[in-house]
Amino acid sequence: GNCASAAASDFMSSGVQVQPECLTEFEQMKIRSAYQYIIFKITDDKKFIEIEHKGDKGASFDDFCSKLPDNGCRYAVLDVEIDTKSGATANKLIFVAWSDDNAPVKP
Repeated sequence: GNCASAAASDFMSSGVQVQPECLTEFEQMKIRSAYQYIIFKITDDKKFIEIEHKGDKGASFDDFCSKLPDNGCRYAVLDVEIDTKSGATANKLIFVAWSDDNAPVKP
């Protein structure tokens, strides 16, 4: 019963709609590496998922973490640099479901 699982089931059952901007900006991030991260939130009326923050390319991980709220839940896509087995570096997009330990737990 944490935020992430509650939110995932909310997604399926409540008809939360993703704002078109979320998809277009994600595409820009995926194809053009336009952002270091994008943080999404569910609107207060629980009807839509919208973009809350976009991190400029090169923004630090600390900057990303500072945008995640206490007592709240967020979804985020983060562009991280990893070391491959061959010793090269590559960029991967990772999906983050953030739920603060103090966030109100939904039944």
